[in-house]
Amino acid sequence: MFKLPLFFCLIVVVLGLSPHPGALIRLSTAAVDNAVKSIVDVLNEHIQEVQIPDQSEKKHHIHLEARDIKLERFNIDRNTVGVNTNTDNTVSFIAQHIEFKVSFHYQVKRKHLFSKSGHCSISVGDGHVASSLRLTADNGHPVISLLSKDAGMGDLHYKCHGDLIDHIINWLSGIIKPKIKKAIDDAIEKAIEQAFPKINEKLVQIPTDRPLSSSLAAFHVDYSIYDQPSTTPQMTRISVLSQFYLDGHKDDNPPSVFPSPGAFPDGPPERDICLNVDSNLVFKSAAYAFLTSDKSTFHLDKPVFGRLPENKRKFFDCDCAGELCLITLLPSLKSICKPGETVDIHGTVKLGVDIIADDRGLIISAQTDSIFQLGPVPGQGVTLLNLNAAVGVLLEKTVHIQDWSLFGHVSVFQTHLSATTPLGAIAPEIVQKIWEFALADLAELVINEALGGGIPLPPLKFITFDQVDIKFTGPLVQVCSNVNIDFSKLIHL
Repeated sequence: MFKLPLFFCLIVVVLGLSPHPGALIRLSTAAVDNAVKSIVDVLNEHIQEVQIPDQSEKKHHIHLEARDIKLERFNIDRNTVGVNTNTDNTVSFIAQHIEFKVSFHYQVKRKHLFSKSGHCSISVGDGHVASSLRLTADNGHPVISLLSKDAGMGDLHYKCHGDLIDHIINWLSGIIKPKIKKAIDDAIEKAIEQAFPKINEKLVQIPTDRPLSSSLAAFHVDYSIYDQPSTTPQMTRISVLSQFYLDGHKDDNPPSVFPSPGAFPDGPPERDICLNVDSNLVFKSAAYAFLTSDKSTFHLDKPVFGRLPENKRKFFDCDCAGELCLITLLPSLKSICKPGETVDIHGTVKLGVDIIADDRGLIISAQTDSIFQLGPVPGQGVTLLNLNAAVGVLLEKTVHIQDWSLFGHVSVFQTHLSATTPLGAIAPEIVQKIWEFALADLAELVINEALGGGIPLPPLKFITFDQVDIKFTGPLVQVCSNVNIDFSKLIHL
């Protein structure tokens, strides 16, 4: 388990799809450089052993064959790799310090005269490997496209064992060497070409659409990349849909959900990676999906009250005894609320239009209208109390991530309360006691239990973040961090 600030995970907190990205990821050139060098690590692993086709040559009645040619222990020194982010939306790299070994068996024969065999090894003195890449998106998943590749080996140094070694080396240098050199170049280029599908195969397996658990299973989180990423010499920008949606409402495009003007910064990130979230779009989308679902209405009864702290579980019972009981605070209810009965609460919730950020976290306003009645069916029981509450729902600033799900805590505070009974209005101090003793705990219990299964995150197990900083800028929440992208780790997941 590890802890992260809540806002680093706001990439997930958008409900109800709108055709606009809810978040922008900006990667610095240093982060891209590190990611490309991680790809070089993958190439080093992928080209550890490559079989090269047999080669042969005949000259002056002498037949020379090189068989079982193997390229082994290939290594590009990642610290000598040069990476360039280009104006044409590509990233290129070139490596000039390359090491590898090649071994093969040879046979030299002349018809009816002699046949000699042995084995040789080859080391390289210099050479280069270069590629051009582009980060794209396909069906919401990141894809690293290989645009070009080139491998060129320099001087090849031979060490042979067997008969006629001097003659063999001369033949290799003059006859077979160009063929073996080209075969090595071709084999490395082919291995580079084959490495990228392995990376992309793993990337596409990372789920971008994840359902929530338990009572929120009708909600999904869509982490799809929105539009195509862009790369410049200053940074790489990746727009992320970052929205939740309700089953059957993915394509709603509600007019109430729209982006903030100038939501995302144009300049490069201050750190390796910065995540900017349009919190207005986040909240408007959340409000739409919530009101579209059946979660905007609620029914609270004895089984729910039974999960309150023990001294509060009987607060709504008609035979509750003591100072802090509903029927004690409102004695007029005793003639209606008979021993053995329990008060049920039916209500609706409306979310406000704005979101507020302070040093505690994010605050969402809500309005609830509740009916306290005898009987489980709304409108068919005896009404005891009508309560209206304007509340603030605080998404606390720190959360924790476990098994790639986001867990946190919500607290609720009231900003205005009013209540009436069939006999008239209730004194504000009595309403305040009802709130403080039972309703605040009840609201927090219900919300936190609903979120108890956590919000599933994409399992980006090949990326680590360090030294996370948060700041608020207008409608944006910005989170910046150092980052390490390890594609070598990805392909082994």
